[in-house]
Amino acid sequence: ATTAFDNTLIGSDAAVAMTEGNANVAIGSDVAAALTTGTNNTIIGDSANISGATLSSTTVVGQGASGAADSTVVGKGATASTNGIAIGSGATASGGGTALGKGANAGSNGIALGKGAVSASGSIAIGSSGTPITLSSGQTGGTVTIPVLINGTLQYYIKLHSA
Repeated sequence: ATTAFDNTLIGSDAAVAMTEGNANVAIGSDVAAALTTGTNNTIIGDSANISGATLSSTTVVGQGASGAADSTVVGKGATASTNGIAIGSGATASGGGTALGKGANAGSNGIALGKGAVSASGSIAIGSSGTPITLSSGQTGGTVTIPVLINGTLQYYIKLHSA
């Protein structure tokens, strides 16, 4: 690093290309290989990386995980595009999407919750094929009604009854 400051770089070839980056943390072998001038990034894990040399405010944790600008990625091989959140081994989130669960895949501005859940752009997917969905009101008895809004308009009600 030539004019970089306030960085923590630990591991063989950690942030090896950095020249002016500031306030970054890179821990692991071959971690943050592309980072040159980005700031406020946290990249931890063998071969974990970010998708650009000048990205800022990106958090990537996990072996082979990769994230774009302003993304949060946690899990082996997980990836996220700009403003995406991918948590779970192999989870993938497109721009603005949120994927939570092993192999979950969220489309742009979509939400995928659960192992193997796949959501299209702007939609929500819960659970994986063949796995039942469990909704809970947090109450211990009685019935609760949950309103379902689609595009801001009330469309349905889901009633939950205690067993």
